[in-house]
Amino acid sequence: MKEKKDAQCSLCGKCFAQERDVKLHLKRVHEGKKPYTCTICGRSFSQNSHLKGHIITVHEGKKPFQCPTCDYSSSKKAHIKNHISAVHERNGSRRQRKKPFKCSICEVNFTKEESLQTHILSVHQCKKDIQS
Repeated sequence: MKEKKDAQCSLCGKCFAQERDVKLHLKRVHEGKKPYTCTICGRSFSQNSHLKGHIITVHEGKKPFQCPTCDYSSSKKAHIKNHISAVHERNGSRRQRKKPFKCSICEVNFTKEESLQTHILSVHQCKKDIQS
């Protein structure tokens, strides 16, 4: 069951499950607050998880997520999922079409730019009646 998104950002229209999530979004995205700072290089991040990922990949050089089919590895699990879908999964005996249009919010890939735009409007901006 999908979580209902009742709270909406007044500046960009992005929807959230709770009002506290809108407040965090406003600070991180629209006010540019980045309270998590790397002690090694000084780069700042809006979320602690982003700082941890930065340290692991940039300073420690680790890519903990490995493709089970080839030698591709990544610092993010979502990248592996997208890689497998775009490179290795097959539809019958033919390779699936490449999906070069990636959502910058949730990293889902699409074959057409129109599909990406429809996705952004319907999923991330609470627009339910999308016309194609």
